[in-house]
Amino acid sequence: MKPVRSIFRKVKYAAFLSTLMLGSSTAAFAQKNVTKSNDSNTPLHLIQPDYPVPYGVVKAEDVSKVLSRIHTYLNGVTPTEFVNVKTGEVVSDLSKIDENTALKKGDFRLVSYEWGVTYGAMLQASKATGDPKFKEYTEKRLKFIADAIPYFKDNRRTCRLGYKRPSERIINSSCAG
Repeated sequence: MKPVRSIFRKVKYAAFLSTLMLGSSTAAFAQKNVTKSNDSNTPLHLIQPDYPVPYGVVKAEDVSKVLSRIHTYLNGVTPTEFVNVKTGEVVSDLSKIDENTALKKGDFRLVSYEWGVTYGAMLQASKATGDPKFKEYTEKRLKFIADAIPYFKDNRRTCRLGYKRPSERIINSSCAG
């Protein structure tokens, strides 16, 4: 019986030591006075942001690279062409514009509020970087729209009543025959 008692006593002693060590380590962590910085206890300019992107001082070259990437993408996905919506053919002769003519679809609409903001941003990018491609992007699209307006206005009378042309936004009027 003595060996069973001895084993039991050793297990009990080991359990007691484990509990004591675990408890003391928890107490050691609890003793630290850790104050997490937040906007109520630290000025905002001293708080390090907790973003997955490492922010820091931005270099002009890095900004120019990103702007160029944006320009390349937008230039490719905002075409300056009209198409016949029934046939899919490109309408390059503006005198051929009719009720079936619409802007060629791209990722974004050239004649929308959002794209007006984009045109303004492109002009600012050109001014900030000195690179004329941003200004040319805006000028090319605005000239494209401005050149087409008279042809769409002339064509309003041939529009069928009740038919909403995709290009109506260009001349901002209803297709009422």
